[in-house]
Amino acid sequence: MIYDMYLLFDIISLSLNLKKSPAEIEKIREKKFRKILKYAYQKSPFYRKLYSDNGIKFDDLDEIPLEKIPSINKDMIIENLEDIVTRKDINVGNALSFAYSNRDPQVLFNGKYQVIQSSGSSGKSGIFIYNLREMTKAFSCSSRMHLFEIGRKNKVAYYAGIEGRFGGVSLVLYGKMGYLRKMYEICLIDMNEPLEKVINTLNDFQPDILIGYATGLAMLAGFQKEEKLSINPRIIENGGEGLSDNDYSLIKSVFNCPVINMYAASECYYLGIGREEYDGIYLMDDFNYVEIMEDHIIVTNLFNYTQPLIRYRINDKLILKNDHQKLLPFRLVGNLVGREEMLLWFRNEKGILDYIHPVVFTSFCVQGIEKFQIVLRSEHSFEFMAIIPDLTMMQRAIKEVRLSLEAILEKKEMKNVHFNVITINQPIIDKKSRKFKMILKDYYEINGGLKHESTVYSTL
Repeated sequence: MIYDMYLLFDIISLSLNLKKSPAEIEKIREKKFRKILKYAYQKSPFYRKLYSDNGIKFDDLDEIPLEKIPSINKDMIIENLEDIVTRKDINVGNALSFAYSNRDPQVLFNGKYQVIQSSGSSGKSGIFIYNLREMTKAFSCSSRMHLFEIGRKNKVAYYAGIEGRFGGVSLVLYGKMGYLRKMYEICLIDMNEPLEKVINTLNDFQPDILIGYATGLAMLAGFQKEEKLSINPRIIENGGEGLSDNDYSLIKSVFNCPVINMYAASECYYLGIGREEYDGIYLMDDFNYVEIMEDHIIVTNLFNYTQPLIRYRINDKLILKNDHQKLLPFRLVGNLVGREEMLLWFRNEKGILDYIHPVVFTSFCVQGIEKFQIVLRSEHSFEFMAIIPDLTMMQRAIKEVRLSLEAILEKKEMKNVHFNVITINQPIIDKKSRKFKMILKDYYEINGGLKHESTVYSTL
């Protein structure tokens, strides 16, 4: 299979980069940046107009200083997707409909494009499209996290959101393609399964490599400590969430194996990789171009030519560290804690306390909903607040949301948990932090009792 050859080439190329100097890595990064910058100018009407409107000509692209190139954000991507995508065989309207209707990441759009749905932690969900060659490049970077044991299949358990077009599960499932099928045995475990079932599945599977979100991994460590879980992974990988010192210490002490901290995003996959010996996270400077600003970062995806992402703002705060060890030729930053969203804890049908991770609620894409938030009311109830600007789509969107929420609760054995679906005109901003949060503890507490005009559709 041709992608096996691509993967081997990419892994070797990335491995050789580890032996280069920081100055050589900077040259590689600069060359890749200028190449995709010029490609986007020629192939993407959006970038060509954006740069032209700012007085930038094609001939300027080899020399123009980085800071003079306009940055972009998620709203701009969502609003201009048709003019950003460079492949002529991609109809963006069809791609969006595909993302809404097909949640299985093993099914490719037009048989050759992976459509990734961002998790929506900013309150807005977008899609990012990669062709298979670009997915091969993304997967190749995972070779920097763990070595596989030759001569037998490596058993990989992925405990996270799997029912949706998410970046993590899409990349894990790439391990089922071509020659990789001989190297990996993959077990996907939905974090929306009841915890009892999760524990039984892991005990039966006995993974060599355990991958998941920090909150889920810490929870599994707690069960291992209580001897309800009994597994012996040789490596654990956190991704999708920041890893706190407390969670790291718990996971490390209980499982007594290396814990790798992946810094990644749906928009660009691997941004950085952290290990205990690194004392921080090394940015993958030959893979994505990360500009560190005072309170955010600006990222250029150096390998996605299908949907170029150039100087894209992500609201993460990184702090450079002095790299005394110089284990890798990349920049070293402090460990990222990231956005901390509240877990939703409910009593299930058996009266047992169980949780729903916020990402589970973003696993469904509903046309018409611009943003949403969830208000935790009690151990048996919550509210789903949605912004639906187009009133003609309201009834259909409400119906789809209700069906999706009912399916989530049924799978989690929480049909006893009740919810309301409410429409609001604007998102609720946390009174203390002044930031958007997907999960709110109490809507009325946060807003001092102020009520928005709303329409309530109750399932009670």
